[in-house]
Amino acid sequence: EIIAVDVECVAARGGKTGTEYEFAATAHISYQIIDRKFFRKATAFSDLEANLIFEPVTASGCRLAIIPGVVRLIENADMTTTSVKISGLSAEDLKRVVGVQVRWE
Repeated sequence: EIIAVDVECVAARGGKTGTEYEFAATAHISYQIIDRKFFRKATAFSDLEANLIFEPVTASGCRLAIIPGVVRLIENADMTTTSVKISGLSAEDLKRVVGVQVRWE
């Protein structure tokens, strides 16, 4: 379950059209491994991973970017995080963003 998303917006650098902005977004995920035998078998040769999608959205629901993220699940844990950088947004885009949504791919 995605339980929270932290977002910070920072000016990145001057671009062709002026200052561009980046969002640093971190999703906090809570999970429970119910079948430990399956988990050990599934992770015998590689980590178990799940894909996420991060989307800065406007008030009308328009997605201004679609950024993939990956979360790794660890046997003796029940919480994890994954972070992405969303870059290339103009000052005009920034004014329209009301939040960053995160969903399972």
